[in-house]
Amino acid sequence: MNRHLILTVIILSLFALIAFALQDIVWNGLILPALYQLWLTWIFLRSMPQVVFWNFFLVLVALIALISLVRRKQHRPPPADDVIRTLDPVASLAKNIQDIHKGNFFKWVVANRFGTLARSILFQQTGASSLPARRLVGRDWNPPADVQAYLETGLARSFIEQPRKWFFFRSRKSPLDIDLDRVVEYLESQVEIDIEH
Repeated sequence: MNRHLILTVIILSLFALIAFALQDIVWNGLILPALYQLWLTWIFLRSMPQVVFWNFFLVLVALIALISLVRRKQHRPPPADDVIRTLDPVASLAKNIQDIHKGNFFKWVVANRFGTLARSILFQQTGASSLPARRLVGRDWNPPADVQAYLETGLARSFIEQPRKWFFFRSRKSPLDIDLDRVVEYLESQVEIDIEH
């Protein structure tokens, strides 16, 4: 038997023995006075006029409803659209980065943000009016292969194109599985190049 179970049985047995030995004291000292107070309360309530009784309950219900409405108004969270609008781009990206452990969709959202940023940097560097839809190419654009694959995967139309993890099987490595510090470092270097020109 479990030690905790044995201890519980011993304690309950002791309580039962004490209750049996002191049953007259418990009955006369606790149970009878409690029953007497309940009986007095019942007589008092029965002697009250019905009007007073129902008015008391109406006031109580109105008070509870009022408190509930005030609390709901004080603690009501802002609508989701307002929260999204008030988040600046950096805070929004930071929130997305916190969610990347949740799956491919969240990884793709972050990659999409970085890919869009890379495309903006290339537009500024090249001055071109357009770039290939899902390719990042430019004069001083030469990231490591995995960073390039990551950014271009972010420009893909959908995260569904990425391999998914099945229950007990490992998915093949995705371009989205990369150390984000390397991506940030490369993009920062490109921004520095742009500022120098």
